[in-house]
Amino acid sequence: KRLHCHRNNLTELEVSNNVNLNTLYCYNNNLTQLDISKNLNLETLWCGSNNLTQLDISKNLNLESLCCENNNPIFKLNQNENQSF
Repeated sequence: KRLHCHRNNLTELEVSNNVNLNTLYCYNNNLTQLDISKNLNLETLWCGSNNLTQLDISKNLNLESLCCENNNPIFKLNQNENQSF
């Protein structure tokens, strides 16, 4: 249910098959994209200090904690249906 993969210089991270994932710490890597649209149970996401240009949390309605600072200066956060943030 938890994945800690921070500070590993990762350039890719595939978590779409981990549908029971509720905590993801992937900060301090070199990620340029992160698809969490199938991780509906996600409650905590720390993805700061990467090279993300956008992040879509619109389907992550259980998300309670989000840290996405220090990413690409042209960072777009899509939260559409997610009114928690």
